[in-house]
Amino acid sequence: LVTGVQTCALPIFAPGIFLLHSWRRGTLSTPATRKVLAACFLLSALVAAVHLTSFFHSATTFAKSNLEGSYVGGFSTHLMNLPFLLGFYLKMLVYPSPLTAWHMADVRMAANAEVLVAWLLLLGAIAALLARGSREVIFWAAWFVGFLAPVLQLIPNLTWVAERYLYIPAIGIFVLSGQLLLAIHSRRFLSLSVPAKPETKMLYPPPDMPSPSSRAASARSCPAKSS
Repeated sequence: LVTGVQTCALPIFAPGIFLLHSWRRGTLSTPATRKVLAACFLLSALVAAVHLTSFFHSATTFAKSNLEGSYVGGFSTHLMNLPFLLGFYLKMLVYPSPLTAWHMADVRMAANAEVLVAWLLLLGAIAALLARGSREVIFWAAWFVGFLAPVLQLIPNLTWVAERYLYIPAIGIFVLSGQLLLAIHSRRFLSLSVPAKPETKMLYPPPDMPSPSSRAASARSCPAKSS
């Protein structure tokens, strides 16, 4: 589906998407779904074990000689830059510029007010999504973040950011954008609908409706019921 690091990591992170998909459809409690998910996670664990073994126990691989040395600042620094990496990919979906094979990432090496605000915005967005979002919205948002997770610099990777990493994660944002446009269109359509005509008094009754005088005459001709 894609090349590079994502190709190796997709079998590891895809079962999480399958899990969310079953949760979205409400089939997570069925025995058949649980068996399939268990098999997917078992296969994922095997792929992860092979990948990590080849990374840490080979003295001649490009990964061991270069990736370990490129993990600048350690895990805390990479975690600190997580909101900015997500912001970069969201920005590239809206305004994909500049396009280049080698992006220069602005890495924050120390905690400051900018990092604090970025993390508050990210945590606030997650809290609002979990509190107000439907299962459909949560699923597609998790699709975007889940398939980006392998390249969010939490694991060693020489390339900090690249637009090619958006090939599969972008599907989630496109679906959410389409749902938002449909919701806006439906509300606009309802607001522009032709209003109902106001009630008007009938100046002349229909031909089959008796006039007030004939109704009064028929009432006089009918004998009153004795109590």
